[in-house]
Amino acid sequence: MYAIPAAPAYVASKHGVVGLSKVAVGYGPDNIRVSALCPALTKTAMFDGVVARAGTQMVAQQQMVAQQEAVTPPRRLAESEEVAAAAVWLCSPEATYVTTNWAT
Repeated sequence: MYAIPAAPAYVASKHGVVGLSKVAVGYGPDNIRVSALCPALTKTAMFDGVVARAGTQMVAQQQMVAQQEAVTPPRRLAESEEVAAAAVWLCSPEATYVTTNWAT
């Protein structure tokens, strides 16, 4: 997980969710699962708007995307379907042994 200097409220909320999920894993013995899914930037309409506001030149937009891809472990932005699939899996019976937080 990394911080975005231009988005302090976003960074604070994401770090707060991760911290809360780390504390909540102590409820595992009570059969309470806690998982926080915090993906890095994801290709969505919101992200497209951020890129569009980054600059009027295509070079500036491409640089912004390249910077985000460089700090993401798979070296690419997530697709919204990938994030949704992970959330569905975490809620499924197949994930009953999983209590964790995933943050990039």
